[in-house]
Amino acid sequence: FTPSTSAFGAPGSGGVCTPNASSCLGSLAGTCNSAGTGLVSATTCGAGNSCSAGACLPQICTPSATYCDGNTVKLCDATGLAPTLVSTCSASQYCDTAQCKTQVCSPSASVCVANAPATCNAIGSGYSVLGSDCGAGKTCSGGACLTQVCGDGVVEGTEACDDGNTSGSDACAVDCSAQTPLADIVLPVLAQTRVVDMNQDGVLDVVGITSSLAKHYSGTPGSWTQKWTETGGSTVNLDLADCNADGNLDLVLAHIDSPSGGYSGFGSMHQWTGSTVATTASWKESGYSIWNANSTAGDVNGDGYADIILHAQGMAPTNTTSQLWLGGASGPQFALNNFGKTEHAAIGDVDGDGQAEVLVCGVDYCGSGGCGGGTQARLLKYNKSTKVFDVLWTAPSSGGTAGDDQVCRLADFNGDGKLDAAMVSFKTSARGLRVYLNTGSALDLNPAVTIAGVLSSDMRCGDANYDGLADCAVNSANAVLYQSSMSGSYNLTATTTWNTAAVSQLGPIGGAPGYSVVLSGVMRSVKSVVCAPKAATCLGNLAGTCNTQGTGLVAATNCTTTSQTCSAGTCK
Repeated sequence: FTPSTSAFGAPGSGGVCTPNASSCLGSLAGTCNSAGTGLVSATTCGAGNSCSAGACLPQICTPSATYCDGNTVKLCDATGLAPTLVSTCSASQYCDTAQCKTQVCSPSASVCVANAPATCNAIGSGYSVLGSDCGAGKTCSGGACLTQVCGDGVVEGTEACDDGNTSGSDACAVDCSAQTPLADIVLPVLAQTRVVDMNQDGVLDVVGITSSLAKHYSGTPGSWTQKWTETGGSTVNLDLADCNADGNLDLVLAHIDSPSGGYSGFGSMHQWTGSTVATTASWKESGYSIWNANSTAGDVNGDGYADIILHAQGMAPTNTTSQLWLGGASGPQFALNNFGKTEHAAIGDVDGDGQAEVLVCGVDYCGSGGCGGGTQARLLKYNKSTKVFDVLWTAPSSGGTAGDDQVCRLADFNGDGKLDAAMVSFKTSARGLRVYLNTGSALDLNPAVTIAGVLSSDMRCGDANYDGLADCAVNSANAVLYQSSMSGSYNLTATTTWNTAAVSQLGPIGGAPGYSVVLSGVMRSVKSVVCAPKAATCLGNLAGTCNTQGTGLVAATNCTTTSQTCSAGTCK
């Protein structure tokens, strides 16, 4: 073989390949001669082939092109023989035209497109089979046409809601065609009423105060049975918390022995036992008498036992301050009383570290000349090393004096999953009602909302309309509901007034879907829903997760078919 100038260069001009080695010269493959000036014999690698190590090999990709290889993007080299990885598509993507694209359906799954059954293709880019619309009276679910059934707990086809029954006296019409307003449920007439399931048995409990006596009722809406009445009286306020870490809520009471004078008061706690609270208090404060008009319970040191704050409000003598009693296996033990006079407190994990903080506030009822002054709202954290409260945040005093904030509450007002603070003034119109949003580790120093002119000594906060944003009901001559909204920024607006009423509980009431307000002897609905959106739910004996609209379950399991009972959204 004689080298040609076009293929190998002029003879004698220098080596073009390694002598006697298998070599490639362009698209020619062969063995180099002993002089290194050309090939002894040559084979032309035709279209779709490239030379590698003196042999013609078929190309595995288009030279220099980017392409899809399964669920990866690769770049082909100039020979078409050696691709390199550019990227790998995620589990929810597929590769198309050298790009990772989001799947439109779950690969190979039976799905629904509008109201028609379909089968997703193998990569999730579209549908390999698309059927016809299921038609009137049927709905597509899981890739199959099913007969629409009102009362099965799942919203299907043209249904507006489905609460698992065909009764017309609840939040969903008898034919599931529309959500219907919920009527008020009459409660025993009590002050400071709370409606909860204290021992997680699926039966609602009602606790409150009448004639200075705490009382407990249980039962079903409209049929309440009195289970317990306190003896001794002088009770003015209550809270609920698990003080002995047994999974049941216990009753924490605040007492004033001489409301007309003497400044004598104490706290007590009745543990849950059997089917009600214990007749005898398992703990009663002694030796630290204060004017205790309020008590707050919650775990402030992260040991699993609820702790108790007894509030010595601004009316108390100058030598008394609020107290912290730490819960434990042997009952609450006195811990400290160096954080001033407080009227109210709220307990919750504001900074997200797993240990709750305490937001305290109070009012100087007697003025600067007596009673020792109130307490400026502060966010406190119990220091487990030094055994005192550290101050994390102090409410600005602009627009009023240090002790003007009567009530403070913690809740998620803007729906970001973090606890924010709301407080209302008792004395200064300019301070009014304010919401301080969470900055991530504490509370903003500037309120997101200030509604001047709102004065009150009582306020409850929680999600009244099931939209994921906490609202507040402020009690004064009437109860006024202020609802939160997010439209670019946070806002709070008065929406409802309940005449001559006092709200004692605000927020979704477990065991009573759609109800979120307890006031003046009734349980009331602000927005009619079948279940709490996105929550594990029981609709009768149907178990599942509530949909995002609160109109029914995403999917329902009938616990009756397995001789089980639905509890907390699960068949047990």
